[in-house]
Amino acid sequence: MLQMAQDMLKVVQDRVRNTLHAMADFAESVGVPPTVTSLIHNLERFTGNGSEEVATYTPPPRPVSTPDLKVAQPEILDEPKKPTKKRAGSRDLPDGIRPLGVDDAINGSTYLARIIWSLGVAELEGTGALRPADMARMIMSRSPISLEPPNVARYIRRSKPTSIVIDRTEGSSSFYKLSAEGKALFEEKFRE
Repeated sequence: MLQMAQDMLKVVQDRVRNTLHAMADFAESVGVPPTVTSLIHNLERFTGNGSEEVATYTPPPRPVSTPDLKVAQPEILDEPKKPTKKRAGSRDLPDGIRPLGVDDAINGSTYLARIIWSLGVAELEGTGALRPADMARMIMSRSPISLEPPNVARYIRRSKPTSIVIDRTEGSSSFYKLSAEGKALFEEKFRE
C-alpha cells in the first residue's frame, strides 16, 4: 500500500514538473521577462529534481550505545546561493566591438541597429543565427537597453530589413543572420 502511494506521488510530481517545463518554455516564447521564467523553474524544487528518485522514508539506524563514542550530528548544508544576473559590460564583447548604445540607430531605426549589433556579435562569437527572443536576451544582458522579444519580431515582420535574412526555421521560430549588407553595416557602425 505504501509503495502504491509512493508510485502515485512520483507520477504526480512528474506531471507537475512537465507542466512547469511547458509553462517556462511558453513564457520564454512569448517574451516574458527572464525573472518570471526563472521563478517558474524555481518552483520545480517543490516537485523534486527530475534526476533524483522520489525520497522514500527509511527509518534511521538504531544508535549504538557506547560510552566513548560521540554521536555525530547531522551536517546542515547551506542552500547554494543563486548567481545574480548582472548586466554585462563591454568586457563580454569580442575584441574590437564597441558596446551598444541606447541612442544607436541605423537609417533612423534603433531596432535595426540593435538587431544588427546582436547578430554581428553572435556571428563573431560563433553562436550563429538567432531568434528575435535570443536577440532581445543578448541585448538586455549586455547593454542598458530593455527590449521586449515580441517587439523585435514585430519590427522584423513589418519592416522586412534587407540587412538580415532567415537562416533556418524550426517549427514557428525563424532564426536570422546578417546578409552581406548587414555585415557591412555592422563593421561600419560597431567596429572600434
